[in-house]
Amino acid sequence: MTAPAHPDGRRVRARPAVARARLARLACLVAVGLAGVVPGAALAGVSRGAAPARATHWSGLRRVTVTVANGSLPPPYGAPRSRRFTSAAALRRVTRALNTYRIARRRAVRASGCVGGYEVTITVVPRRGRTVHMGAYRCGGRTSGTIAGDLPRFLVAIGIRPPA
Repeated sequence: MTAPAHPDGRRVRARPAVARARLARLACLVAVGLAGVVPGAALAGVSRGAAPARATHWSGLRRVTVTVANGSLPPPYGAPRSRRFTSAAALRRVTRALNTYRIARRRAVRASGCVGGYEVTITVVPRRGRTVHMGAYRCGGRTSGTIAGDLPRFLVAIGIRPPA
């Protein structure tokens, strides 16, 4: 096998590891691109046509705050309820749930015109790096906003019952 030619006419040494890495990145991009076409192809909980999120692995968190509000109900029933996770055991639990249900920040997805749903805000403060703010509106079985992943199951896993 001869080495590929360089545009200058020089011989270039083939680097199979680099080629494999490029191929793996391309396969990953194709899989993420399919998430918008085939439900469940790359990310659980991302509906058809939704903007896919980057794969996120959460670790080393200092604090996580989750707020759920049902604006369609009058106070006190629709008042926002916040839950703050700061202890080591609580952070392990919420970190496991974030990773299991693939909760990640994504580009904003517009609401479909549904009314009567609930709003969720998640703030993740890592020990190092930038704070991540995510928000979503869940209505009619669809999630719009900047939260990707299986939001209802995530809420149940951390002990928050999503509003009906």
